Amino acid sequence: MGSVSEKYLEREVKLDVDETFRLPDLNDLVPAGGSLTSVVVLVDSTYFDTAQQDLLAANVTLRRRHGEPVDTGWQLKVPTEDARTELRVPPGPTSGVPKELRDLTAGLRRGRGLRQAARIRTERTAHRLFDVSGALLVEVADDRVRATTLGNKALISTWREVEVETGTGDARLVRAIVKRLRKAG
Repeated sequence: MGSVSEKYLEREVKLDVDETFRLPDLNDLVPAGGSLTSVVVLVDSTYFDTAQQDLLAANVTLRRRHGEPVDTGWQLKVPTEDARTELRVPPGPTSGVPKELRDLTAGLRRGRGLRQAARIRTERTAHRLFDVSGALLVEVADDRVRATTLGNKALISTWREVEVETGTGDARLVRAIVKRLRKAG
C-alpha cells in the first residue's frame, strides 16, 4: 500500500429527516446551461476505532468504503475549522488498516489497537447540481442508513438523513438549498 493519495476539504450540512420526507424540487437552482442529475448508489462502510473510542472522542473518522461510483477505499477524516479534511488511500489487497493511516492516528490512539467499530450500509440518492462547464456545484444526498455497531454487543439502527455537500458552489447556493430542505421538513 502506498501513501495518502488524495487530500480533500469536505464541507457539508447534515439534516435528519423522517421516512415521509419528500425532497423539494431543486431545478430552479440550476444555473443557466447547467444540469441536475440523480443517481442511486449503494455504499458499504466499515468504521474503525479503538475499544475505548479514542478516534470518536477526537471527532476523527476512519473507514473503509465500498460501493460504486463513490469514492472507494480508505478515508481518514479530521476536523479542520468549520469543515473536515479527508485523507484518502486506495483499497489494498487486505482488509487491514493501512500503515500510513495507523501512523497518522497513533497519537490519538495512545498505542491502542484499531478494530472494526461499526458497519454502515447506505442507499444514497445523490442529486448533483453542475454548472455550464460541468463542475459539481453541490450534491444533495438523500440517505437511508442501516448501521450495526460492533463490540461486546451488536446494536442495529436505521435512520434517514439528507446531506448537502459543497463542491465548487458558493455558500449562498448551499444556504438556499438548506433553507428549502428545512422548509420541506
